[in-house]
Amino acid sequence: MGVVAFFLLMITQVKAFTTIRETVKTVDSIAIEILINIPDGDGQFPVLFFVHGGGWDHGTRFKTPGATNIACANALCDNLGIVFIGIDYRCKNQNGNFDKAYQDVMDVYAYALKNAQRFKCNFQKVGFAGASAGTPLSAIAAQNIAACKLYIGIYGKYDFVNQNLGGYWPNKETLEKFQIVQFEQQKRASAIAQIRVMPPATLLIHGKADATIGHKQSEAFAEAIKTNKGYAKVLLLANVPHGFYKVGNSQAYKTATLEIMEHLIHFFEIDNPKRELVLAALNNGAI
Repeated sequence: MGVVAFFLLMITQVKAFTTIRETVKTVDSIAIEILINIPDGDGQFPVLFFVHGGGWDHGTRFKTPGATNIACANALCDNLGIVFIGIDYRCKNQNGNFDKAYQDVMDVYAYALKNAQRFKCNFQKVGFAGASAGTPLSAIAAQNIAACKLYIGIYGKYDFVNQNLGGYWPNKETLEKFQIVQFEQQKRASAIAQIRVMPPATLLIHGKADATIGHKQSEAFAEAIKTNKGYAKVLLLANVPHGFYKVGNSQAYKTATLEIMEHLIHFFEIDNPKRELVLAALNNGAI
């Protein structure tokens, strides 16, 4: 066997999950996609939906930025036995606004539910996650979907009404384009104003040096969840800025990934997780 063939074989053996990308719907000549990582093996698995960030920017008039999964999805998919689903939505360049984007999120969720057997999803164990600009959409979805058991927010914004929580995002132009200007619009886009009784178990991760979205957003959201009789934990990382959660060898990425792993294991009640494989990959900088 040649070196290249052996290398490809090793990749195939390590990547013990299947990736699917397909179109959920086409609206205004714009395709809205779903990205799914499905563990190998039998059975239906817990499912974690992820809404990407990016400031509601990027893409072109007729093409979205595209669905992406949470950075640790490849490492945790087979090792924990979780289906990871990346959600696509219309942003500013696609003439999107908050209501359109939220509708896209819910339509992707409905599509996955309809295809639960094909995607090996157990919809008795559903979670949502988001990063940055994806957190307002994902956090509200988590509160509105009764089946949602857990939530993970990474450097997120959960309150558009309170202007004293730090950070400069979003700017005036973004607020106007996404139609979050009037008080009622601000409240509708704020997850903190929509917390249900017994909300999903919540993990919020934020850098204390985040100038884009202040870490007080996560602290305030956590306190509001606790007030509504929910579980909430905030992981604050000293000297860490916005946008740190990317695959790599940084200590912040490792620390956050281990917290995410334990949150998923506990609240999805996962039996026999392969923690040691995740730890080894993190220590080697492979994920």
